[in-house]
Amino acid sequence: WTTRQAGTALEVRAVYNNLYPFWSTFGYKPVMYHYEVRELMLPYFSEFKLAQVQPEDYPVTRRYEMQYGIMIRFKVGGDFGFFNIVFCCVMLATAFATVAIASTITDCLIIYFHPRRHNFFHLKYEVSPHFSNMWECPHCGYMNK
Repeated sequence: WTTRQAGTALEVRAVYNNLYPFWSTFGYKPVMYHYEVRELMLPYFSEFKLAQVQPEDYPVTRRYEMQYGIMIRFKVGGDFGFFNIVFCCVMLATAFATVAIASTITDCLIIYFHPRRHNFFHLKYEVSPHFSNMWECPHCGYMNK
């Protein structure tokens, strides 16, 4: 049997969207539509019902029809994007936290596990000299070696 003879069901979905990568962040963008069509997996699709034209001795005798065909189901869906200040604040806080954590983890890995960790430690942190060997400038108060 062909698909038409056995019957089938199609789903046609109209999808709307006004979200575009990067550009929709800065203002209004027109709504665009596209259609998605898919066949629903059915072994067959039929309908068994009384015929429009019945015999003269109806309801003693009845005529039924087995109808095969294509059922089309329409759906509408999609997303509308809009600016939300709370969501923006949450995303900024998350971004800052992620960058801070990445920097901290990188520093910890290099300071404790890298083969040249002693060199990196002295480059990252300025180790102050012992204060007992320093003298104070009488004019500005700066501590010198």
